[in-house]
Amino acid sequence: RFLKGRSTRYQRRYLTPVGHPTDGASSEGGYDCLTEMWFKDEAQWHAMVALLSEPGNGDEVIADEERFMDRAAMRMFTVEESETDVS
Repeated sequence: RFLKGRSTRYQRRYLTPVGHPTDGASSEGGYDCLTEMWFKDEAQWHAMVALLSEPGNGDEVIADEERFMDRAAMRMFTVEESETDVS
């Protein structure tokens, strides 16, 4: 209910470990899913954070997350994309 009308995209990417091409080494990495939430701009992201910081809202999200996440292992990042021309 918090994302509707605020996030422009919500996507889960399920991870499958693969061996490194040079030595075959593989690691589970500790995570099985990466979730992406896209926002129109940084202001929209900050508005979402402010909404979740309002009394009671964070508690609702935490209760939902505890049903299917290891919250102690959860990490959050913002991403700045930079594309390299490889042609």
